[in-house]
Amino acid sequence: MGHGLASEVQQLLHNKFVVILADLVQRAMHKDLVLLLQKDCLLTLSQLKAKGEYGFEQDELVQGGKQGRMHNGTHYREVRRFSSIQHLVRFYFLTRAYS
Repeated sequence: MGHGLASEVQQLLHNKFVVILADLVQRAMHKDLVLLLQKDCLLTLSQLKAKGEYGFEQDELVQGGKQGRMHNGTHYREVRRFSSIQHLVRFYFLTRAYS
């Protein structure tokens, strides 16, 4: 990890509200962003594999995930939120998209 990447991300997103609408593949992007807003590191393999957890590095599960039934169907929901004094990041897990 390059020195200072976390400080660059923190400065870039200072006082910003970020919404991520994504699928399983992009869940890692949300987790990496949450980590970079706090520390100068990226996900470990075990953090990457965890799904639907109640909390991750001060991010919280708002809806779905382990609060409901974990499944691979099109009705699966997961909404996560990370907030600090200067940042707000929301993640909405999508199982389908319409044109």
